[in-house]
This record gives sequence, C-alpha cells and structure tokens, in this order.
Amino acid sequence: MFFRKKKPVVEADTQAKNSVFNELRDSILRDALLRSADAVRIVPNGHAVIIYMRVDGEWQIVQEHQQGFYSYVVQAFKKMADVSVLNKHSFQMGLILLEREGIEYDAYASFFPTRYGCRISILLQPASPDPTSLTPAELLQL
Repeated sequence: MFFRKKKPVVEADTQAKNSVFNELRDSILRDALLRSADAVRIVPNGHAVIIYMRVDGEWQIVQEHQQGFYSYVVQAFKKMADVSVLNKHSFQMGLILLEREGIEYDAYASFFPTRYGCRISILLQPASPDPTSLTPAELLQL
C-alpha cells in the first residue's frame, strides 16, 4: 500500500508563488525572442519595476509592474542563470540557454545591486557553435 505524504499548506503555497514568478520570467524571455530583442533590462525604481527591450538598436518600455513582487522574479532569473540567490550585495553574471523554433540562444544575465533592488540586464544572441563539434575548416571561419 502506498501512502502519499501530505505537503504543508505553506510549502504548497510557496510552490504556487514560485510557478507564477517562473511563468512571468519565461514570458519576459519569450516576449524578447518574439520581438527579436537583443537585450532586456529589468529595472526597479522604488515604486515600480520597468522592463525595457532593445529592438533594432532602440530601447522600448514593454512592461511595468509593482515593486512588491520583484524579489521573487529576481530569484527566478538567478536560479535559471545558476547564480547565488543569497548574494544580494555584489555583481553576478550567469548564462541562460534558450531555444525558439529550433534556434538556440545564449542569454548572458547580469545582476547589479542597486538602491531599489537588483537590476537585471540580459544580452541575447544566437548560440555560439560548440568548437569541439566543428571541422577544422569551420573553426577557421569563426
């Protein structure tokens, strides 16, 4: 006989919150790829969080959210970039691997501590080929 261990309400509630913030993180990245943005900035200003995307060399404001939820979104991006969630006082950088319609992208995420919270900058570019899988002729073309 199999007995399922019942999860505490607090843990289930935390998982629900995390999934909401992971969805928001994923929607920001998906939106950036759909717009063919080459960079994303998520900037807290004390009252709100503003999301900018650079498309064709011009920065555009694409979303604005309340400041209150922002620390959870930062955690979601930090986990995806494989950097320390606990480190809130120093610069960090990580790599997020993305794919859209069979095309792979490298997203270099930078986390800058600011007065109002962590500013996130993400540079998007098509993934570099793995040098170990290239022929000598292909390596010379890089």
